[in-house]
Formats: sequence, structure tokens, C-alpha cells
Amino acid sequence: MNTPKISIIMVLAIMLLTAGSLSRWVRASRASYAMERTPLASPLSSLPESIGEYTGSDVPLSLEVLEAAQVESYVHREYISNSSGRRIGVYVGYWGRENTGMGHGPEICYPSSGWSIDRPSTNISIPASGLSDEDTGDKIEVAMHRFVRAEPEGIRRRSVGFVAVVGGQFRSSSVGFYWHEPRSSSRGSSRYLAQVHVSAVPEPNGWQATETDIIEFMELLIPELSRILPGLNGPSEN
Repeated sequence: MNTPKISIIMVLAIMLLTAGSLSRWVRASRASYAMERTPLASPLSSLPESIGEYTGSDVPLSLEVLEAAQVESYVHREYISNSSGRRIGVYVGYWGRENTGMGHGPEICYPSSGWSIDRPSTNISIPASGLSDEDTGDKIEVAMHRFVRAEPEGIRRRSVGFVAVVGGQFRSSSVGFYWHEPRSSSRGSSRYLAQVHVSAVPEPNGWQATETDIIEFMELLIPELSRILPGLNGPSEN
């Protein structure tokens, strides 16, 4: 009997068995990992109905929209300025696990709903007020979009400020940022996606004034969301 040959066969067999077991373990681990859900620190419904000089009320989304977004949790409100009457729409969508939410940014959703892009989006920096510099840096980049749509009664316009929170980090786009490993934080895993849309209807030729209103509102909104989204530090108490 050729002992070395038998030994080699036995070693190969053990290696194949080990590789098979390891492969099954990796697949099971990945499946378990994909099912992990990062819970919100607080419900999205706890977002204050009064923010600055604005007062908001909930606006339910249609079943068709919710089925398309496959969102786990959301808040959709219209905020009205108590002084100027300016109306600002706010949508925050949240996915706590691996999801299809990456493709639901304004640059995808609005054109698919019949809107045309008036111009390419531009990034506007806002202060990361009250948030940890370690997580966000000194500024948060907001993508500002302009859309138009022709209707029988005339041209409709819409300005949309957008920011995504991918795995606990702010991004001006969620496109291209596919799944990340969990990041350690004081609140545990931050493996999730949130999208923040803040929109308003500009007066004719009033894009810039409208976008200023949106940015000023987002500067008030982001610290409030930091109390709700996991892995972000809330505003400093000092």
C-alpha cells in the first residue's frame, strides 16, 4: 500500500470538508448579517412638529409610493412658516438593513414621476451644528436639485435639498454607496440608510430664495434628526 499517496488523499479530503464547512459558515454568517436590523434611537414620528418658526403636520404617502420605496419607517410632513407662510415638505425614509433604498434619491424618483431636471444638482455646505466632528466633519454637503414639469395649467417647479445618511455618515448622494460594514459607535451598530428630502415650490424666477429657505430649514432639521438616527451624536448640551 502506498502510504504517502493515501496520506495525500486523506489531507485533500479533510481540506475539502473544511472548505465546505467554512463556505457554509460564511454563507450562514452573511445571511444572518444581512438580516440584522439597526433600530432607530427614537421613532421618526418623534421628530418635533415645531421646528424654529415652522409648524408641521403629517401627510400620509400612498400605498403605491410606499411599495416602490420599500421603506421600513418614514415621516412625511408639510411645515409652514408662522411668519412668511412658506411651505416646506419634509420626507425622511429609513431602512435598517440591506435594502433597495439606494436607488430612491431625487435624481431617480422625480424623473421617473414625469419631472425633468432643470439643471444638474449642486452641493451646498451647511454647518454640522451640534454633531460630532469625528462623524461628520465641520460641514454637511446637501445636494440641491431643481425639477420642472409641464402640466395643462402651466409649468410646475420644485426645489429639493437632499442628504443621505449611509452607515452613520452624511452623504450628498446615496447612489454608489452600497453596503458597508457596521461602524462602532456609542449607540452600537450603525448599519443603515436614511434619506432626507426637503422640498419647496419656488415662485417664478425665485429658485435662489427658495433654496435659501430650504437650507436654513435643514440647518434646524439635522440636529433634530441626530437624536433619532443611530450612530450620530445629538446636539451638545454645553
